[in-house]
Amino acid sequence: MTTNDDRRRNFRADLRTVVNVYTPESLSTTPPTFLRAWSEDISATGARLISESDIEPDKVWLKFLAQGKDDCVIEAEIVRRGMVPRSHFRPKDKLHDFGVRFLRLLNETEFLELSLDQMERVTTGHDPVVDSKKVPVG
Repeated sequence: MTTNDDRRRNFRADLRTVVNVYTPESLSTTPPTFLRAWSEDISATGARLISESDIEPDKVWLKFLAQGKDDCVIEAEIVRRGMVPRSHFRPKDKLHDFGVRFLRLLNETEFLELSLDQMERVTTGHDPVVDSKKVPVG
């Protein structure tokens, strides 16, 4: 459920662009897989995304694709979920509607490192970040 705190207060632009949505599970594949979505509007702090597929986890990484520009990868959290009609002509055909809050911007190197870390977690069964912080006892 959306509260007033979840609503974006910044200016929203009607920007419709393709967005690749990565989840922790999708980053564990080689190469990383993604779900396809598109933005309906976007602000400095979040966006509204529409997708034919449901997006399960709340934490996601979004790659906004824009012609002639470098890809932009943003770590985000889903704060609202719903369904919307595909069109006025097909009101019973529904699409998934998501409100996302942007958490931080990643460069390509950070995104690659995130993918490699997630792949290592799956293939080895341990978390390299947590394991590196373990202090030997004794």
